[in-house]
Amino acid sequence: MKSLKRILALLLIILSLIGLILVVAGVFGVWAVNGPITNNLLQRIGPWLTNLHQVEATIQTANTSLQQIEQPAQAMAGSAKMLKSLLPGVFGNLDSIVSNLTNLQSSINNAQGQVSGLIQTLTYVQSSLPAWIDTLSWIITFFLLWLALAQASLFIHAWYFFTGNDLIAKWR
Repeated sequence: MKSLKRILALLLIILSLIGLILVVAGVFGVWAVNGPITNNLLQRIGPWLTNLHQVEATIQTANTSLQQIEQPAQAMAGSAKMLKSLLPGVFGNLDSIVSNLTNLQSSINNAQGQVSGLIQTLTYVQSSLPAWIDTLSWIITFFLLWLALAQASLFIHAWYFFTGNDLIAKWR
């Protein structure tokens, strides 16, 4: 029974040392990939923002062009009321055209607001991403250090069962 206890203790010593080495390597690994992951994600957000700015400029151009069309159409519809009564077939669709232009203007304004909101969100993510990744790296580091402490505790207990010597007796 005593030899089985020593064999299990030796196995635990080996496993705890391997675990401790892996945890320490994990801590270094977390900080080794921190920068590349941050840079990679920031490089992916940049083109999205560029494209969204182009979409926003295109929407603004369409909005301006539509306003240039809509204002004369509304003026024409207002002045053509008398002609409408005289020639209903010619000016009958003018109100429908003005209504459609107004609806299109509303849709373009809505799309412009959504694109602007998306640009603001992506800009916020782009500026906050390094801090988020650093915070996550610190959390993982503390978790791994906690695991290292558990591995050290396992090593100390296994050492006691294997040799009978208490490694931390000096600090008690």
